[in-house]
Amino acid sequence: MIITDPQGNIVYVNPRFTQITGYTSQEVVGQNPRILKSGEITPEVYKHLWETITSGKEWKGEFHNKKKKGELYWVDALISPLNYEDGKTAHFIAIEEDITARKQMLEDLKYHEEQFRLLLNSAAEAIYGIDTQGNCTFCNHACVIMLGYSCPDQLIGKNMHRLIHHTRADGTSYPEEECRIYQAFRTGVSSHEDTEVLWRDNGTSFSVEY
Repeated sequence: MIITDPQGNIVYVNPRFTQITGYTSQEVVGQNPRILKSGEITPEVYKHLWETITSGKEWKGEFHNKKKKGELYWVDALISPLNYEDGKTAHFIAIEEDITARKQMLEDLKYHEEQFRLLLNSAAEAIYGIDTQGNCTFCNHACVIMLGYSCPDQLIGKNMHRLIHHTRADGTSYPEEECRIYQAFRTGVSSHEDTEVLWRDNGTSFSVEY
């Protein structure tokens, strides 16, 4: 927590602030919160913040700040004006939450998702995933091409049995409840099959092994 006077100079910080930033209360009281600037946030953000809170409104956003020793950290901040009865601003109060770990987790997730996507699209085999309803959740480039489509969006969200696995090789209907793929994910028991076919977008079929 940071409390400033109407000019934006710090008058109080709580123990959590000193724990996160490395600054003592004595070091920051009388200073402007700009001492925490890392250079990662554009001037336009600070300008909008100041215009918002000086007009009597709350501002909410994220800061990429710098600790006393130079280490960068992220906070989610809510800054509000505290007014006297006559409406004049007495103080501004900033409630901040350290979200550095959350940001790092999201960055790591984004990285691993990208690596997974690259791995999928580098595979020569057709690969797709389905949810518990049998709808496509992802597919690689080889899958799109093999099935005769032009982009993944034509498959994502579609029921894959009804789209590509609806008919047996002899032309008879293939009920969804008899499908080996569906039985596998519903029972958790793996299955191997090499006598079935899948159907392309143009209505032709081809033999598959899965």
